Amino acid sequence: GLQTSVKNKADSSTVTQLANLVNTKVSNADFESNKTQTAELISASVKNKADSSTVTQLANVVASKVSNADFESNKTQTAELISSKVEGLTIGESNYLYDSNFKSGAKNLINTSSVQARNIWRNSTTNGTIKSIVPMIENGFTAALKFKSAGTGQHMVAQDFIPCKKNQSVVLSGWFKAVAAGQGIQVQVGQGNAASDLDTYKGATFVASKANTWQKFEFVKVTDADTFTGVFLGGHNQIASEVWFANVKLEKGEKSTPWSESDFELASQSQVSQLADNINLKVDKDGIINQINVSPEGILIAGENVWISGKTKIDNAVIKNAMIDSLSANKLTAGTIDAGKINVVNLNASNISAGIITGANLAINLNSGEVTFQKGIIQRADKLFSIDVTEGVIESYDSNGGFTISKGEITLNSSPGLTIGNSKKYGTITYKWKLLDASGLALIGEEGFSLGTSNAVKNIANSTVNQGSSISGNKEGYLNVFSRQVINLSSGDLY
Repeated sequence: GLQTSVKNKADSSTVTQLANLVNTKVSNADFESNKTQTAELISASVKNKADSSTVTQLANVVASKVSNADFESNKTQTAELISSKVEGLTIGESNYLYDSNFKSGAKNLINTSSVQARNIWRNSTTNGTIKSIVPMIENGFTAALKFKSAGTGQHMVAQDFIPCKKNQSVVLSGWFKAVAAGQGIQVQVGQGNAASDLDTYKGATFVASKANTWQKFEFVKVTDADTFTGVFLGGHNQIASEVWFANVKLEKGEKSTPWSESDFELASQSQVSQLADNINLKVDKDGIINQINVSPEGILIAGENVWISGKTKIDNAVIKNAMIDSLSANKLTAGTIDAGKINVVNLNASNISAGIITGANLAINLNSGEVTFQKGIIQRADKLFSIDVTEGVIESYDSNGGFTISKGEITLNSSPGLTIGNSKKYGTITYKWKLLDASGLALIGEEGFSLGTSNAVKNIANSTVNQGSSISGNKEGYLNVFSRQVINLSSGDLY
Protein backbone atom coordinates (compact mmCIF):
# COMPACT_ATOMS: atom_id res chain seq x y z
CA GLY A 1 0.00 0.00 0.00
CA LEU A 2 2.85 2.40 0.84
CA GLN A 3 4.58 1.75 -2.48
CA THR A 4 1.33 2.41 -4.38
CA SER A 5 0.74 5.49 -2.33
CA VAL A 6 4.24 6.78 -3.05
CA LYS A 7 3.89 6.18 -6.76
CA ASN A 8 0.62 8.13 -6.80
CA LYS A 9 1.98 11.11 -4.89
CA ALA A 10 4.29 13.86 -5.94
CA ASP A 11 7.56 13.03 -4.25
CA SER A 12 11.19 14.17 -4.11
CA SER A 13 14.53 13.01 -2.66
CA THR A 14 17.76 14.92 -2.10
CA VAL A 15 21.31 14.10 -0.94
CA THR A 16 23.53 16.91 0.22
CA GLN A 17 27.24 16.17 0.84
CA LEU A 18 29.74 18.69 2.15
CA ALA A 19 33.21 18.30 3.65
CA ASN A 20 31.76 18.10 7.16
CA LEU A 21 28.12 17.18 6.52
CA VAL A 22 26.13 14.41 4.82
CA ASN A 23 22.30 15.01 4.61
CA THR A 24 19.77 12.59 3.08
CA LYS A 25 16.13 13.70 2.65
CA VAL A 26 13.09 11.95 1.13
CA SER A 27 9.67 13.70 1.05
CA ASN A 28 6.18 13.47 -0.52
CA ALA A 29 2.67 14.48 0.39
CA ASP A 30 2.28 11.72 2.95
CA PHE A 31 5.65 11.54 4.72
CA GLU A 32 9.10 13.00 5.10
CA SER A 33 12.33 11.41 6.38
CA ASN A 34 15.59 13.18 7.06
CA LYS A 35 19.00 11.92 8.22
CA THR A 36 21.95 14.14 8.95
CA GLN A 37 25.49 12.89 9.66
CA THR A 38 28.37 14.98 10.93
CA ALA A 39 31.71 14.09 12.45
CA GLU A 40 30.51 15.33 15.86
CA LEU A 41 27.32 13.23 15.74
CA ILE A 42 29.23 10.07 14.74
CA SER A 43 31.83 10.67 17.46
CA ALA A 44 29.15 11.21 20.11
CA SER A 45 27.34 8.07 18.98
CA VAL A 46 30.46 5.97 19.28
CA LYS A 47 31.30 7.38 22.71
CA ASN A 48 27.88 6.44 24.02
CA LYS A 49 28.28 2.76 23.10
CA ALA A 50 30.07 0.05 25.04
CA ASP A 51 32.98 -0.81 22.78
CA SER A 52 36.30 -2.64 22.77
CA SER A 53 39.19 -3.21 20.34
CA THR A 54 42.02 -5.73 20.52
CA VAL A 55 45.13 -6.59 18.51
CA THR A 56 46.71 -9.99 19.10
CA GLN A 57 50.16 -10.71 17.64
CA LEU A 58 51.90 -14.08 17.88
CA ALA A 59 54.81 -15.61 15.98
CA ASN A 60 52.47 -17.09 13.39
CA VAL A 61 49.27 -14.98 13.56
CA VAL A 62 48.15 -11.34 13.62
CA ALA A 63 44.47 -10.80 14.66
CA SER A 64 42.65 -7.44 14.76
CA LYS A 65 39.22 -7.21 16.48
CA VAL A 66 36.80 -4.31 17.06
CA SER A 67 33.46 -4.85 18.87
CA ASN A 68 30.69 -3.00 20.71
CA ALA A 69 27.06 -3.53 21.45
CA ASP A 70 26.05 -2.95 17.83
CA PHE A 71 28.72 -4.67 15.72
CA GLU A 72 31.83 -6.80 15.65
CA SER A 73 34.59 -7.10 13.02
CA ASN A 74 37.54 -9.46 13.03
CA LYS A 75 40.52 -9.91 10.70
CA THR A 76 43.14 -12.63 11.09
CA GLN A 77 46.38 -12.91 9.08
CA THR A 78 48.68 -15.95 9.06
CA ALA A 79 51.66 -16.88 6.90
CA GLU A 80 49.52 -19.48 5.11
CA LEU A 81 46.74 -16.96 4.37
CA ILE A 82 49.22 -14.42 3.01
CA SER A 83 50.87 -17.10 0.85
CA SER A 84 47.50 -18.25 -0.49
CA LYS A 85 46.59 -14.67 -1.36
CA VAL A 86 49.87 -14.18 -3.23
CA GLU A 87 49.51 -17.45 -5.18
CA GLY A 88 46.09 -16.28 -6.33
CA LEU A 89 47.41 -13.14 -7.99
CA THR A 90 46.59 -12.52 -11.62
CA ILE A 91 48.94 -11.12 -14.22
CA GLY A 92 49.64 -7.46 -13.64
CA GLU A 93 49.43 -7.24 -9.89
CA SER A 94 53.17 -7.92 -9.84
CA ASN A 95 55.97 -9.20 -12.04
CA TYR A 96 54.83 -12.70 -12.94
CA LEU A 97 58.30 -14.09 -13.82
CA TYR A 98 60.58 -15.94 -11.43
CA ASP A 99 64.27 -14.96 -11.36
CA SER A 100 63.49 -12.09 -13.75
CA ASN A 101 66.79 -10.32 -13.01
CA PHE A 102 68.78 -13.60 -13.21
CA LYS A 103 70.13 -13.11 -9.69
CA SER A 104 70.41 -16.88 -9.14
CA GLY A 105 73.02 -17.22 -11.89
CA ALA A 106 73.10 -20.60 -13.63
CA LYS A 107 71.20 -22.24 -10.75
CA ASN A 108 67.81 -21.62 -12.39
CA LEU A 109 68.97 -22.04 -16.01
CA ILE A 110 68.19 -25.62 -17.07
CA ASN A 111 70.08 -26.80 -20.16
CA THR A 112 67.36 -29.11 -21.46
CA SER A 113 64.07 -28.51 -23.24
CA SER A 114 62.37 -31.52 -21.61
CA VAL A 115 62.13 -30.01 -18.10
CA GLN A 116 59.18 -27.65 -17.56
CA ALA A 117 58.61 -25.97 -14.21
CA ARG A 118 57.05 -22.78 -12.90
CA ASN A 119 60.19 -21.32 -11.34
CA ILE A 120 62.99 -22.01 -13.85
CA TRP A 121 64.30 -20.78 -17.18
CA ARG A 122 64.75 -23.73 -19.56
CA ASN A 123 66.32 -24.22 -22.96
CA SER A 124 63.61 -24.34 -25.61
CA THR A 125 66.09 -25.11 -28.40
CA THR A 126 69.70 -26.26 -28.67
CA ASN A 127 70.43 -25.14 -32.25
CA GLY A 128 73.94 -23.82 -31.75
CA THR A 129 72.85 -21.38 -29.05
CA ILE A 130 75.15 -20.42 -26.19
CA LYS A 131 73.17 -19.47 -23.08
CA SER A 132 74.71 -18.39 -19.77
CA ILE A 133 74.14 -16.07 -16.83
CA VAL A 134 76.88 -13.47 -16.36
CA PRO A 135 77.39 -10.73 -13.72
CA MET A 136 76.46 -7.39 -15.27
CA ILE A 137 76.98 -4.31 -13.10
CA GLU A 138 75.59 -1.96 -15.72
CA ASN A 139 72.55 0.27 -15.90
CA GLY A 140 71.59 -0.80 -12.36
CA PHE A 141 71.54 -4.53 -13.28
CA THR A 142 73.26 -7.25 -11.28
CA ALA A 143 73.22 -10.04 -13.90
CA ALA A 144 72.20 -10.73 -17.49
CA LEU A 145 71.20 -13.67 -19.68
CA LYS A 146 73.65 -14.04 -22.60
CA PHE A 147 72.74 -15.44 -26.04
CA LYS A 148 74.70 -16.15 -29.17
CA SER A 149 72.43 -17.25 -32.00
CA ALA A 150 73.31 -18.36 -35.51
CA GLY A 151 70.41 -16.48 -37.13
CA THR A 152 68.68 -19.65 -38.38
CA GLY A 153 65.69 -20.93 -36.43
CA GLN A 154 64.66 -20.06 -32.91
CA HIS A 155 67.19 -19.91 -30.10
CA MET A 156 65.40 -19.30 -26.82
CA VAL A 157 64.87 -19.95 -23.14
CA ALA A 158 61.34 -20.30 -21.77
CA GLN A 159 59.38 -19.99 -18.53
CA ASP A 160 56.17 -22.06 -18.33
CA PHE A 161 52.91 -22.56 -16.37
CA ILE A 162 52.10 -18.87 -15.91
CA PRO A 163 48.34 -18.68 -15.02
CA CYS A 164 46.38 -16.33 -17.28
CA LYS A 165 42.83 -15.09 -17.91
CA LYS A 166 41.25 -15.07 -21.37
CA ASN A 167 41.07 -11.76 -23.29
CA GLN A 168 43.50 -10.12 -20.86
CA SER A 169 46.12 -7.67 -22.13
CA VAL A 170 49.61 -8.47 -20.86
CA VAL A 171 52.87 -6.66 -21.52
CA LEU A 172 56.35 -8.21 -21.62
CA SER A 173 59.18 -5.72 -21.12
CA GLY A 174 62.86 -5.65 -20.31
CA TRP A 175 66.26 -4.50 -21.48
CA PHE A 176 68.65 -5.85 -24.10
CA LYS A 177 71.94 -4.97 -25.78
CA ALA A 178 73.89 -6.44 -28.70
CA VAL A 179 77.57 -6.49 -29.62
CA ALA A 180 76.83 -4.73 -32.92
CA ALA A 181 74.16 -2.44 -34.31
CA GLY A 182 71.63 -4.31 -36.46
CA GLN A 183 71.72 -7.44 -34.31
CA GLY A 184 68.61 -8.17 -32.29
CA ILE A 185 66.35 -10.26 -30.09
CA GLN A 186 63.07 -12.14 -30.39
CA VAL A 187 60.46 -12.40 -27.61
CA GLN A 188 57.24 -14.41 -27.42
CA VAL A 189 54.25 -14.80 -25.11
CA GLY A 190 52.00 -17.85 -25.24
CA GLN A 191 51.60 -21.64 -25.03
CA GLY A 192 53.09 -22.23 -21.56
CA ASN A 193 53.42 -26.03 -21.51
CA ALA A 194 52.81 -29.11 -23.64
CA ALA A 195 49.07 -29.45 -22.93
CA SER A 196 46.34 -28.47 -25.41
CA ASP A 197 43.95 -25.48 -25.40
CA LEU A 198 46.60 -23.00 -24.25
CA ASP A 199 47.34 -19.38 -24.96
CA THR A 200 48.79 -19.31 -28.51
CA TYR A 201 52.17 -17.89 -29.46
CA LYS A 202 52.66 -14.29 -30.47
CA GLY A 203 56.02 -12.62 -30.72
CA ALA A 204 58.07 -9.65 -31.85
CA THR A 205 61.66 -8.83 -32.79
CA PHE A 206 63.74 -5.83 -31.73
CA VAL A 207 66.98 -4.62 -33.35
CA ALA A 208 69.80 -2.76 -31.60
CA SER A 209 70.33 0.76 -32.92
CA LYS A 210 73.80 0.99 -31.35
CA ALA A 211 76.46 -1.51 -30.33
CA ASN A 212 76.85 -2.39 -26.64
CA THR A 213 74.06 -0.01 -25.60
CA TRP A 214 71.14 -1.03 -23.38
CA GLN A 215 67.70 -0.54 -24.98
CA LYS A 216 64.26 -1.23 -23.56
CA PHE A 217 61.84 -3.55 -25.33
CA GLU A 218 58.06 -3.78 -24.78
CA PHE A 219 55.61 -6.26 -26.32
CA VAL A 220 51.81 -6.31 -25.69
CA LYS A 221 49.58 -9.36 -26.26
CA VAL A 222 45.93 -10.24 -25.57
CA THR A 223 45.60 -13.78 -24.19
CA ASP A 224 43.16 -16.14 -25.91
CA ALA A 225 42.89 -18.97 -23.36
CA ASP A 226 41.92 -19.22 -19.71
CA THR A 227 44.71 -21.62 -18.66
CA PHE A 228 48.46 -21.05 -18.89
CA THR A 229 50.78 -18.85 -20.87
CA GLY A 230 54.56 -18.73 -21.21
CA VAL A 231 57.43 -16.36 -21.97
CA PHE A 232 60.26 -16.96 -24.45
CA LEU A 233 63.48 -14.91 -24.76
CA GLY A 234 66.03 -15.41 -27.51
CA GLY A 235 68.28 -14.13 -30.25
CA HIS A 236 66.96 -12.87 -33.57
CA ASN A 237 65.86 -15.86 -35.67
CA GLN A 238 67.05 -14.34 -38.95
CA ILE A 239 70.11 -12.31 -37.97
CA ALA A 240 73.16 -13.85 -36.28
CA SER A 241 73.33 -12.02 -32.96
CA GLU A 242 75.16 -11.94 -29.65
CA VAL A 243 72.88 -10.29 -27.11
CA TRP A 244 72.13 -9.91 -23.40
CA PHE A 245 68.77 -9.70 -21.53
CA ALA A 246 68.29 -8.00 -18.15
CA ASN A 247 65.41 -7.13 -15.76
CA VAL A 248 62.58 -8.83 -17.64
CA LYS A 249 58.95 -8.27 -16.53
CA LEU A 250 55.52 -9.75 -17.42
CA GLU A 251 52.48 -7.89 -16.07
CA LYS A 252 48.85 -7.13 -16.76
CA GLY A 253 48.07 -4.09 -18.89
CA GLU A 254 49.11 -2.44 -22.11
CA LYS A 255 51.95 -0.32 -20.74
CA SER A 256 54.96 -1.55 -18.79
CA THR A 257 55.89 -0.26 -15.35
CA PRO A 258 59.39 -0.12 -13.80
CA TRP A 259 60.92 -3.53 -13.09
CA SER A 260 60.19 -5.16 -9.74
CA GLU A 261 60.80 -8.61 -8.33
CA SER A 262 57.98 -11.15 -8.41
CA ASP A 263 55.69 -11.26 -5.37
CA PHE A 264 55.88 -15.05 -5.61
CA GLU A 265 59.57 -14.97 -4.82
CA LEU A 266 59.06 -12.46 -2.02
CA ALA A 267 56.21 -14.45 -0.45
CA SER A 268 58.36 -16.66 1.71
CA GLN A 269 59.33 -15.18 5.05
CA SER A 270 60.94 -11.90 5.98
CA GLN A 271 61.49 -10.45 9.41
CA VAL A 272 62.67 -7.13 10.79
CA SER A 273 63.50 -7.03 14.51
CA GLN A 274 64.52 -3.84 16.27
CA LEU A 275 65.52 -3.66 19.93
CA ALA A 276 67.41 -1.05 21.89
CA ASP A 277 70.68 -2.93 21.39
CA ASN A 278 70.02 -5.03 18.29
CA ILE A 279 68.67 -4.65 14.73
CA ASN A 280 68.11 -7.76 12.62
CA LEU A 281 66.89 -8.08 9.02
CA LYS A 282 66.24 -11.66 7.94
CA VAL A 283 64.80 -13.42 4.88
CA ASP A 284 64.18 -17.18 4.99
CA LYS A 285 63.31 -19.05 1.79
CA ASP A 286 63.64 -22.74 0.99
CA GLY A 287 65.78 -23.23 4.07
CA ILE A 288 68.27 -20.54 2.99
CA ILE A 289 68.61 -17.69 5.48
CA ASN A 290 70.06 -14.31 4.50
CA GLN A 291 70.39 -11.74 7.23
CA ILE A 292 72.04 -8.55 8.47
CA ASN A 293 72.45 -8.20 12.23
CA VAL A 294 73.69 -5.06 13.99
CA SER A 295 74.59 -5.36 17.68
CA PRO A 296 77.09 -3.80 20.11
CA GLU A 297 79.41 -6.74 19.45
CA GLY A 298 79.57 -6.12 15.71
CA ILE A 299 77.78 -6.37 12.36
CA LEU A 300 76.95 -9.74 10.80
CA ILE A 301 76.15 -10.11 7.08
CA ALA A 302 75.25 -13.72 6.24
CA GLY A 303 73.81 -15.13 3.02
CA GLU A 304 74.20 -17.71 0.29
CA ASN A 305 75.44 -14.94 -2.03
CA VAL A 306 76.69 -11.54 -0.83
CA TRP A 307 77.27 -8.91 -3.51
CA ILE A 308 79.17 -5.72 -2.61
CA SER A 309 79.52 -3.12 -5.35
CA GLY A 310 81.24 0.25 -5.25
CA LYS A 311 84.29 1.32 -3.25
CA THR A 312 84.77 -0.74 -0.09
CA LYS A 313 87.20 0.12 2.69
CA ILE A 314 88.34 -2.44 5.31
CA ASP A 315 90.53 -0.93 8.02
CA ASN A 316 91.38 -4.12 9.93
CA ALA A 317 90.15 -7.52 8.82
CA VAL A 318 90.91 -11.21 8.37
CA ILE A 319 90.03 -12.61 4.94
CA LYS A 320 89.70 -16.40 4.91
CA ASN A 321 89.87 -18.51 1.74
CA ALA A 322 88.95 -15.67 -0.61
CA MET A 323 89.31 -15.38 -4.38
CA ILE A 324 90.99 -12.11 -5.37
CA ASP A 325 90.41 -11.20 -9.01
CA SER A 326 93.60 -9.17 -9.53
CA LEU A 327 96.54 -9.02 -7.12
CA SER A 328 99.79 -7.28 -7.95
CA ALA A 329 102.97 -8.47 -6.21
CA ASN A 330 104.02 -4.89 -5.49
CA LYS A 331 101.09 -4.69 -3.05
CA LEU A 332 102.84 -7.24 -0.79
CA THR A 333 105.24 -5.17 1.29
CA ALA A 334 105.82 -7.23 4.44
CA GLY A 335 105.37 -10.63 6.06
CA THR A 336 106.32 -14.18 5.09
CA ILE A 337 105.11 -16.29 2.18
CA ASP A 338 105.20 -19.98 3.16
CA ALA A 339 105.97 -22.01 0.03
CA GLY A 340 104.66 -25.09 1.83
CA LYS A 341 101.18 -23.60 1.60
CA ILE A 342 101.21 -22.13 -1.90
CA ASN A 343 101.82 -23.45 -5.43
CA VAL A 344 103.85 -21.23 -7.76
CA VAL A 345 103.71 -21.81 -11.54
CA ASN A 346 105.76 -20.16 -14.31
CA LEU A 347 108.38 -18.82 -11.88
CA ASN A 348 111.23 -17.04 -13.68
CA ALA A 349 114.46 -18.53 -12.27
CA SER A 350 116.43 -15.39 -13.18
CA ASN A 351 114.54 -13.62 -10.40
CA ILE A 352 116.15 -15.94 -7.78
CA SER A 353 119.57 -14.43 -7.20
CA ALA A 354 120.70 -15.37 -3.67
CA GLY A 355 120.00 -17.50 -0.66
CA ILE A 356 119.48 -21.23 -0.15
CA ILE A 357 116.82 -23.30 -1.85
CA THR A 358 115.98 -26.10 0.53
CA GLY A 359 113.80 -29.16 0.08
CA ALA A 360 113.29 -32.41 1.95
CA ASN A 361 116.24 -34.09 0.16
CA LEU A 362 117.98 -31.27 -1.69
CA ALA A 363 119.63 -27.98 -0.78
CA ILE A 364 121.12 -25.50 -3.27
CA ASN A 365 123.26 -22.70 -1.86
CA LEU A 366 123.17 -19.91 -4.46
CA ASN A 367 125.89 -18.01 -2.59
CA SER A 368 128.55 -20.75 -2.34
CA GLY A 369 127.45 -22.92 -5.28
CA GLU A 370 127.14 -25.99 -3.05
CA VAL A 371 124.47 -28.57 -3.94
CA THR A 372 123.66 -31.09 -1.22
CA PHE A 373 121.62 -34.24 -1.80
CA GLN A 374 120.12 -36.42 0.91
CA LYS A 375 118.85 -38.96 -1.58
CA GLY A 376 117.68 -39.21 -5.16
CA ILE A 377 119.01 -39.85 -8.67
CA ILE A 378 120.67 -37.58 -11.21
CA GLN A 379 120.07 -39.20 -14.58
CA ARG A 380 120.59 -38.34 -18.23
CA ALA A 381 117.52 -38.46 -20.50
CA ASP A 382 118.72 -41.63 -22.31
CA LYS A 383 119.41 -43.27 -18.90
CA LEU A 384 122.97 -44.28 -19.92
CA PHE A 385 124.50 -42.03 -17.28
CA SER A 386 123.31 -41.99 -13.69
CA ILE A 387 124.37 -40.87 -10.24
CA ASP A 388 122.34 -42.61 -7.53
CA VAL A 389 122.85 -40.50 -4.42
CA THR A 390 120.75 -42.81 -2.26
CA GLU A 391 122.82 -45.96 -3.04
CA GLY A 392 126.11 -44.18 -3.72
CA VAL A 393 126.46 -45.55 -7.27
CA ILE A 394 127.82 -43.91 -10.44
CA GLU A 395 127.24 -45.62 -13.78
CA SER A 396 128.20 -44.72 -17.34
CA TYR A 397 127.55 -46.86 -20.45
CA ASP A 398 127.37 -46.84 -24.20
CA SER A 399 126.47 -49.48 -26.75
CA ASN A 400 129.64 -51.46 -25.98
CA GLY A 401 129.26 -51.51 -22.22
CA GLY A 402 130.54 -49.35 -19.42
CA PHE A 403 131.40 -49.16 -15.76
CA THR A 404 129.79 -48.92 -12.37
CA ILE A 405 131.48 -47.25 -9.40
CA SER A 406 130.07 -48.60 -6.16
CA LYS A 407 131.43 -49.19 -2.66
CA GLY A 408 134.97 -48.25 -3.62
CA GLU A 409 135.18 -50.47 -6.70
CA ILE A 410 135.04 -49.85 -10.42
CA THR A 411 133.21 -52.72 -12.09
CA LEU A 412 133.51 -53.10 -15.85
CA ASN A 413 130.48 -54.64 -17.58
CA SER A 414 129.96 -55.83 -21.12
CA SER A 415 126.27 -54.97 -21.48
CA PRO A 416 124.96 -51.47 -22.13
CA GLY A 417 122.38 -49.86 -19.85
CA LEU A 418 122.30 -49.35 -16.12
CA THR A 419 121.97 -52.99 -15.02
CA ILE A 420 123.81 -53.24 -11.74
CA GLY A 421 124.49 -56.86 -10.83
CA ASN A 422 122.72 -58.22 -13.91
CA SER A 423 125.08 -57.57 -16.80
CA LYS A 424 128.16 -59.67 -17.56
CA LYS A 425 131.11 -58.51 -15.47
CA TYR A 426 134.45 -58.75 -17.22
CA GLY A 427 136.71 -56.94 -14.79
CA THR A 428 137.20 -54.98 -11.60
CA ILE A 429 139.56 -52.31 -10.38
CA THR A 430 139.76 -52.39 -6.62
CA TYR A 431 141.96 -51.36 -3.74
CA LYS A 432 141.15 -54.32 -1.47
CA TRP A 433 143.66 -56.75 -2.95
CA LYS A 434 146.45 -57.66 -0.55
CA LEU A 435 150.01 -58.43 -1.54
CA LEU A 436 152.45 -59.50 1.17
CA ASP A 437 150.07 -58.22 3.87
CA ALA A 438 149.82 -54.80 2.21
CA SER A 439 146.71 -53.39 0.51
CA GLY A 440 147.09 -52.06 -2.97
CA LEU A 441 145.59 -51.65 -6.40
CA ALA A 442 144.30 -54.74 -8.13
CA LEU A 443 143.24 -55.01 -11.76
CA ILE A 444 141.20 -58.22 -12.08
CA GLY A 445 139.85 -59.75 -15.28
CA GLU A 446 137.07 -62.35 -14.98
CA GLU A 447 138.17 -64.41 -18.03
CA GLY A 448 141.59 -62.87 -18.62
CA PHE A 449 143.46 -59.62 -18.75
CA SER A 450 145.69 -57.54 -20.97
CA LEU A 451 147.93 -54.71 -19.90
CA GLY A 452 149.97 -53.00 -22.55
CA THR A 453 150.26 -50.46 -25.25
CA SER A 454 147.42 -50.15 -27.72
CA ASN A 455 149.49 -51.38 -30.70
CA ALA A 456 150.31 -54.57 -28.81
CA VAL A 457 147.05 -55.35 -26.98
CA LYS A 458 144.91 -55.04 -30.09
CA ASN A 459 146.92 -57.77 -31.88
CA ILE A 460 147.42 -60.33 -29.09
CA ALA A 461 144.34 -62.32 -30.04
CA ASN A 462 145.64 -62.80 -33.58
CA SER A 463 149.19 -63.60 -32.45
CA THR A 464 150.49 -60.93 -34.75
CA VAL A 465 152.15 -58.88 -32.11
CA ASN A 466 155.18 -57.23 -33.66
CA GLN A 467 155.26 -53.88 -31.96
CA GLY A 468 154.68 -52.28 -28.62
CA SER A 469 154.69 -54.30 -25.38
CA SER A 470 152.16 -56.05 -23.17
CA ILE A 471 151.42 -58.51 -20.39
CA SER A 472 148.40 -60.74 -20.85
CA GLY A 473 146.96 -63.82 -19.24
CA ASN A 474 143.79 -65.91 -18.77
CA LYS A 475 142.12 -67.98 -16.09
CA GLU A 476 143.53 -71.20 -17.63
CA GLY A 477 146.98 -70.16 -16.41
CA TYR A 478 148.65 -68.83 -19.55
CA LEU A 479 150.79 -65.70 -19.16
CA ASN A 480 152.42 -63.77 -22.00
CA VAL A 481 155.00 -61.06 -21.46
CA PHE A 482 155.95 -59.37 -24.72
CA SER A 483 158.13 -56.50 -25.80
CA ARG A 484 159.20 -55.60 -29.35
CA GLN A 485 162.59 -54.48 -28.05
CA VAL A 486 164.11 -55.34 -24.64
CA ILE A 487 162.50 -56.91 -21.58
CA ASN A 488 164.14 -55.80 -18.31
CA LEU A 489 163.45 -57.57 -15.03
CA SER A 490 165.22 -56.21 -11.98
CA SER A 491 164.97 -56.49 -8.24
CA GLY A 492 166.81 -55.24 -5.17
CA ASP A 493 168.59 -52.03 -4.42
CA LEU A 494 170.41 -50.25 -7.16
CA TYR A 495 174.11 -49.64 -6.32
